Amino acid sequence: MYSNIDLPKILLMKKQITTIVLLLIVSGAQAQNYFYKHDKSNNTNRINTLKQVAQSSNKTTGSLWRIVATSTYMNGGTSLELSDSSKYKYTNGRGSAFNYVDLYMDDNTLESAFLYDTALKYNDYGNGIELTQRFSAEYNTANQMTVLINEQKQTTQLENNSKEIAEINTKGNITRKTTQYWDNSQNKWETMFVSMRTYDAQNRLLVDSSYNSFGGSNTPSNKVTYTYDGSGNLAQTVYSDWDGTAMIAGYRTNYTYSNNKKVTSTDQEFVNNTWRNIYMDSTGYNANGVYNYYIYKEWDTLASKWVNSSQEVRTINAKGLPSVIMFSEWVNNKWQTQMEGVMTTDNNDNITSMVAYSYIGGIKIPMPAFVGNYYYENYSGVGINDVAKTSQVTVYPNPASHTINVVLNGQKDAVVSLTNMTGQTVRVVSVADQVQKAEMNVSGLQPGNYILSVQSANAAPNRQMVTIQ
Repeated sequence: MYSNIDLPKILLMKKQITTIVLLLIVSGAQAQNYFYKHDKSNNTNRINTLKQVAQSSNKTTGSLWRIVATSTYMNGGTSLELSDSSKYKYTNGRGSAFNYVDLYMDDNTLESAFLYDTALKYNDYGNGIELTQRFSAEYNTANQMTVLINEQKQTTQLENNSKEIAEINTKGNITRKTTQYWDNSQNKWETMFVSMRTYDAQNRLLVDSSYNSFGGSNTPSNKVTYTYDGSGNLAQTVYSDWDGTAMIAGYRTNYTYSNNKKVTSTDQEFVNNTWRNIYMDSTGYNANGVYNYYIYKEWDTLASKWVNSSQEVRTINAKGLPSVIMFSEWVNNKWQTQMEGVMTTDNNDNITSMVAYSYIGGIKIPMPAFVGNYYYENYSGVGINDVAKTSQVTVYPNPASHTINVVLNGQKDAVVSLTNMTGQTVRVVSVADQVQKAEMNVSGLQPGNYILSVQSANAAPNRQMVTIQ
């Protein structure tokens, strides 16, 4: 939904909120708006990423992991409180990808790197955790998402809210993206926005133009054009808006590179027939070429110079992944720490948790401001014909209050465990040899969402989210 975006505000928000803080705070439409500029300038890269994430129907021997659930805890003043969680359901070899640069999970757009069939969103709006949204996806034979339907809770049940539809050419590029909303009065989908995209022979995005569509009337909205340097790197992005008669360029971003790695991006606005600086991002890398710092500056028009504003410095572990991120602001001519992000990864290099700590006056607050947990399942060797392998386990009742029954359907020597959203294992049941049903006593557990995991001798690990009430 790009056509109703106030780009100056989005650019300003991009500069004022650090990467991890944004990840912690915004979701859904807010996150989509925030990443308008980022997504528009990286659509070609995202398409390539999706091609890598989507497996074919053939079986694979590689070790692959995909996110099946998340949970978010926020500082409630005296304790951490569960604020939201998500659950992702897959039926074949499609996977998910985590953006390690932006530490951002895009799981609610057609260009999402989460190739689920269904995503369930749970939120606490004052009455405890409850199901508030559901996303349902459809795919083509190349495992590219072509339809994404969003349902949102209205009073007592989920109802249709929005739908995105993609038309994809033979090279795998989205050429047309249609956004629709559900009209309750007419009981049908109505088109709101349409985005048309064109590409060059190298599959690089050249133009992304959008128009509003209401009541059968189409009105141009905005256009983004992309140019590239001789090495194929994105050199400039220009944002134009419809003024009633023509597309007028209002903002642009210029990029510079060193050894094909981006080192600066400069945002400018068109004022009084000239381009004027607004913001500049400078990016740095360690000796192995891994992104490890970022400095954002604002243009001081009166002094005609760049002024420091915020900084991000990353500690990179031996696997090339971020382990600690320090965020600072430029205060009284020096950097002052504002927040610290701590990443935890498992033996498979998956980020399993992100914990953010606030700083006040240079002093670290002991209680985290945020805790995010991420849960995975292995789907190596899972193809289109392997649905039974990933859906063998049946769990009932769900939600449960006293006992959970787990039907294994062929799994041998299984171990069933229940983990809360902070990563603590609270129940374990071992099932010997050919026994095909396990009972787990959940009496006394705190109400909320838990991850039930099944490990067995003859099947891939299986994880499901269950609710204790």
